[in-house]
Amino acid sequence: MHEFEQLEDAALAVLAPLEAGINVRTIEAYAGQLETDDLTRITTRFPCVYVIADGLQTTRRNNMDDSRLLLMLLVGDKNYRSNAAAARGSTTRPGVYAMLEAARGVLHRKKILPAWTPACLISEEPQVYDPKNGLCLYTAVYELQAMNRL
Repeated sequence: MHEFEQLEDAALAVLAPLEAGINVRTIEAYAGQLETDDLTRITTRFPCVYVIADGLQTTRRNNMDDSRLLLMLLVGDKNYRSNAAAARGSTTRPGVYAMLEAARGVLHRKKILPAWTPACLISEEPQVYDPKNGLCLYTAVYELQAMNRL
């Protein structure tokens, strides 16, 4: 199994309790782009956490491979009443900030993949903030590292 598939499966497994815990509607792997058609499709499944294996970089150092694997989460919510509720939550929806915090709680500095370091949060950034439509979408990027003998 490729490292991307292993990483996505491991992340999905540790994120799964968020569905019941904070009422996240969708937790699944994502293979699209953040374009208008995809954005329209995924907003129907908000609140969501989509998991993406975002990249693998390997550098050879003498008889070792130094590898870096990135995990990206797309975290989004929508609230027609206000854009602040999409970010901060409401009585019926968790909001993006709560989902980012919950994901950080189960991923950051936690070992989710054998032979790799614990996942380490490297960024959380807004990607789409659309007050007119009450839409809020952030990304969170985690890094895992490994050194393997050749």
